[in-house]
Amino acid sequence: QGMRDGMRWLLRENQPGDILVFHYSGHGLRIIDGRGGYEEGRLEHILLASDLNTIRDTERHQLMSQQLVEDATLIALLDCCNSAAAFSLRYQLFCDGAVLIDGALEETQGDVIVIAGCRADGGSIVTMNEEPQRPSGAITMLFFQTLRHTACLDSYHSFLRQLCRNMQSLGFGQEPQLTYGKEPLPEVFFSKKF
Repeated sequence: QGMRDGMRWLLRENQPGDILVFHYSGHGLRIIDGRGGYEEGRLEHILLASDLNTIRDTERHQLMSQQLVEDATLIALLDCCNSAAAFSLRYQLFCDGAVLIDGALEETQGDVIVIAGCRADGGSIVTMNEEPQRPSGAITMLFFQTLRHTACLDSYHSFLRQLCRNMQSLGFGQEPQLTYGKEPLPEVFFSKKF
């Protein structure tokens, strides 16, 4: 319940021009929906909270994507297995620049941008942070390292390319992806002050 309440709090009274940030580092899973109805047999992408409650991708999409007002931006960093499909967003950007469009999904009202640690069917690696020395998800560690150590990050495309290069240089097998809810993807990358 705590994660749901946090999502609702984040979106409460969001206004045009707002930039909201959501970070999740934990367990992500895929299960087959057995609840009946039109989604019967569909793969659901689940976030598993520390209290062992789960939040399905369809619920996250409704909470986060549909309640975001037009001209507001939600940036989510997801450091968990199966994270690329965690918000059920229409567009998916890969390391090589290819874009996959899911025609069954509608565009979001505001800009929803998810920096996912891995593919929808991929795993997420735990590694050690530089300072302080403690366990961290690979994408969380590389997200902040890339922001700190890269001189030119002028777009989400260039940021994703740099994240992918950094992931490969460390020998991690996971492939970061960027998913987003509407075209066009904003050209300007968010400020380094984050």
